[in-house]
Amino acid sequence: MTTVQQHPLQRKSVVRSSGSGSGSDGNGVVTTVVCTSYVDRHLVVISQLNKFGTVIHAWSDTKADGGKLYDMVTLLGRRDDPLLNVYARQLIEKVAAHSDKPLILAIALAPEGRDTATFQAVLNDIVSHTGTWAV
Repeated sequence: MTTVQQHPLQRKSVVRSSGSGSGSDGNGVVTTVVCTSYVDRHLVVISQLNKFGTVIHAWSDTKADGGKLYDMVTLLGRRDDPLLNVYARQLIEKVAAHSDKPLILAIALAPEGRDTATFQAVLNDIVSHTGTWAV
């Protein structure tokens, strides 16, 4: 008897360019956000440079008292940029509220796109698609 394995790509996927007008935010930087849910993890790509950039693996664990612990490790790319860890930590907190799957974050930020307004816009865009995480 042969068993058929389920393909790891689920149906839920979101691709967005955030900002106004032609996909740029107030400072003229186009931010592309791709969210895809796989059988065993979620993938989020945030790019202002049309490449993957730094790849971070983030996950949550449940403490004995029911609270959550969050951890992350940089798999590939810059390890000296704390802003990338802030993005990863914020995202895993949002994702963990809806799913127990770990998160792979690929992020490439332009120097002029590292402001707080862009950060909040990207997070809000991702959080508004929480149905992606319910798979």
